[in-house]
Amino acid sequence: SGTVDPLGDVVKRMLPERIYEPGTTPAYSNYATAVAGYIVERVSGMPFDDYIERHIFQPLGMSHSSFRQPLPASLAPYMARGYPKASVDPKPFELISVPPAGSLSMSGADSAKFMIAQLNHGAGLLQPATARLMQTPGHGSVPGLNRMALGFYEQQINDLDAIAHGGDLNFFHGDLWLFPEKHVGLFIEMNSAGEGSATSLIRQMLFEEFSDRYFPAENVRPLVELATAREHARMLTGNYISSRGAFTNFVDINNLLSQVKIGLDRQGRPLVPELFGGPPRTWIEIAPFLWQDAFGHARLGAVLENGRVARWSVNEVSPFMVYDRAPWHRDAGWLVPTFLAAIIIVLISALAWPI
Repeated sequence: SGTVDPLGDVVKRMLPERIYEPGTTPAYSNYATAVAGYIVERVSGMPFDDYIERHIFQPLGMSHSSFRQPLPASLAPYMARGYPKASVDPKPFELISVPPAGSLSMSGADSAKFMIAQLNHGAGLLQPATARLMQTPGHGSVPGLNRMALGFYEQQINDLDAIAHGGDLNFFHGDLWLFPEKHVGLFIEMNSAGEGSATSLIRQMLFEEFSDRYFPAENVRPLVELATAREHARMLTGNYISSRGAFTNFVDINNLLSQVKIGLDRQGRPLVPELFGGPPRTWIEIAPFLWQDAFGHARLGAVLENGRVARWSVNEVSPFMVYDRAPWHRDAGWLVPTFLAAIIIVLISALAWPI
């Protein structure tokens, strides 16, 4: 139930301030996807939903797909119900306030038709050169890690180039991967959030296990740790702020409360909190400021500025998110203890006032 404002009204009302210089920092933005959809409307002279149906869904025979909110009556009976977790009642159809980001409802069979078109150089949709441009990674903010393409992002594994895109609503969580060299696509959608970061861990494990099963790495060699590993790990320590956040309103407080702190483990290697839960990894430096998970596929890379680590990320999220070192005046390492100390002083003063 409910309605969503016209796309043109949304992008004009929600125009954000620019935080980073263009071409310097990945920070995935639903608003940016909304702007892309609005450009389609302005250039074509058609509502976005109409254009997609006429130029993508109909040519590919995707008869069970729609960006419309709420769903057309003809498709509503086929829609899965979304659950916060399996033990509670289902929730109503989710409305996305910044479409088209996250507003696509699509069957598994239709996802296969879309993947086949992409794996066949855009057949039925695009010129081969356009499909190649769309699928080719471009900007990368951290050397050695995955990069962003046009709509897709890179997901290298086992010396194989894959591209992907995933997304999360409150109750639906999915991912789509393409292995262009192998002419293979993989798609998963879950209609329950589950506990903690379960949906993220399931998707990442599916991608890795599928790749290891069908496209295993050849000539695997033991990791050789650099002599600089301990010194470079020490340089990596500190507090960092995610590039994907709000910086111009009250939500900016989250950039203080959710900073990622990197320390050192007992062996002097980087001790990095897991972004999606689970135990910390064992990081082996295999190239200057490039670390490999000793027991998995993850990689961590860092960027230096003026001889100091300024930024890092891991390959699972590097195309759309990096972590920048917190400047001294925003560093939770001393701000949070100082704030707590101030609160304690105020409480003691208030309790002591009657005395």
